[in-house]
Amino acid sequence: MDELTPTRSVLLELKEESHSMREAYSFLDEKRMLLASALVQQVKRYDEARRALARSFELAALSLQEAVFWHGLESLQCQPAEPLDPSRLAISKSSILGVDLFEAVLSPGGEDGSGQSPLARRCARQFQELTAQAAKLAALSGNLLRLYQEYKRTERRARALEDVLLPELEEITRRIDGHLESVDLEEAVRVRCLRRE
Repeated sequence: MDELTPTRSVLLELKEESHSMREAYSFLDEKRMLLASALVQQVKRYDEARRALARSFELAALSLQEAVFWHGLESLQCQPAEPLDPSRLAISKSSILGVDLFEAVLSPGGEDGSGQSPLARRCARQFQELTAQAAKLAALSGNLLRLYQEYKRTERRARALEDVLLPELEEITRRIDGHLESVDLEEAVRVRCLRRE
């Protein structure tokens, strides 16, 4: 207040600024709620993907164990492996409130199975499924991180408006309003005194 001259125009400007800050706070509060909702949805999807990854891991480990038991480790290592083709990874992008959300889908390979035993083919399929689940989980994990960071940033801004800037602005407005009222009262008393004379 020391830097402001307490005039009616300053008071009107402060009230307009207070109104704008309240609108900004309302927007940030709504954004915070939408981000929290998106976070909850992504956490549910993440938990489902994590459970699917755990199941795929168990099946892949069991399949590997059977293949090693049947072929032996050295023989299984000599089975032809299908290289991972990056073109099989499809990444789609969406956005919510400026936060990029990704979804990764790894399509199964087109192996013909030539030169592989049925156990080795099943082991390869199980590990392909495990890799596909890992890609999906990685995308969801990144989504959660980006949403959480945006939520924290929005929360910090909303709290700054709610707890610091708005109360400070209201206090300055109240003090200027009080000062102007006392000036008006003094002026009214002075006018009355001048009329009596």
